[in-house]
Amino acid sequence: MNKEIKVNNIDCSSIFTRYGYSVTYKKIMGDASGDMLDGSTTEDVIAIRPVVTFGFMPVDEDKLSAFIASLYKNDYAQLYYFDLRERAYKTIETIYSDIQAGHRLTGTDGKDYWFARTITFEGRSPL
Repeated sequence: MNKEIKVNNIDCSSIFTRYGYSVTYKKIMGDASGDMLDGSTTEDVIAIRPVVTFGFMPVDEDKLSAFIASLYKNDYAQLYYFDLRERAYKTIETIYSDIQAGHRLTGTDGKDYWFARTITFEGRSPL
C-alpha cells in the first residue's frame, strides 16, 4: 500500500514517488557530549528530529510550478507523512531544501515535463 504524502495540505502523490522516500532521524547534541578520560564516548542527545527525503516523478510544468509556488510562499512547510519511529502518520513543521529542476522533455501528449531530483524536509522541533 502506498503511503500518503502532503505538503502544506496539498496531496503530493502525483509529484513524489509514493513508494520510494526515506525517513531518517538526526540527533541534536547538547554541550555534555564528548570523550571521557577513560576513553569512552558520551552523547548528550537533547532532541531527535526526523529528516524525510522524497524523489520526484517526472512532472509537467503546471504541477511543478504550482508546487514550488505553494512551497516558497512560507518560510516553513507542513509535512504530513508516515513516521517509522511512531508507526503512524503525523504532521510536522519543517525546513526544506532547495529544489533543483531541469532536463525538460516534451511528452507524447505535447506537454513539457521536468525532472527534479529530490527534496529534503527536516523537522524544526524534536519528536
